Amino acid sequence: MSGEGVVKLDETITAENVSAKVHTMFSQAQSLVNIDANLALSYIRQITAASNKFKYDLGIGIAELLYGAYHWFHGDIESRWKLTKQHRNL
Repeated sequence: MSGEGVVKLDETITAENVSAKVHTMFSQAQSLVNIDANLALSYIRQITAASNKFKYDLGIGIAELLYGAYHWFHGDIESRWKLTKQHRNL
């Protein structure tokens, strides 16, 4: 698969629909994180960008959760710990 069919939902995200869009991308990324890492990572990055743009804290937390799952599934626990430490210092 390797990232084929990436849906760029962030182009249609507004302050009014950020929650719904983030949760849609979360569902997609969650189901893909173990199957197609590149596509899942694309969704995670979109969630992060949209959540930061609209200061949607729940979305930022969702993105962190997905990053953790992504690193865990791919055996890169060290990267997850670095990311966690970085976010705690914000």
